[in-house]
Amino acid sequence: MPIGLRPELRRQREATAYRVLFLATFPVFLIAALWQIVLEAAGLVPGAPGPRSLFGRARSMAHAAIPYCFMG
Repeated sequence: MPIGLRPELRRQREATAYRVLFLATFPVFLIAALWQIVLEAAGLVPGAPGPRSLFGRARSMAHAAIPYCFMG
């Protein structure tokens, strides 16, 4: 990023990049969440507290992992 970039433009570009990364990685996290549910149902891993939807789990995983792309 150029040094003289306005703060609002920088925030807008970062928000756009975040959305693009979210949309690109969401299918991967959706598969991981499905796999987690299958393992919980089989009794191989402890269940998450409270009922959560497949999409809620995938969204939570994506929101937890994506900020690491912006570090550094």
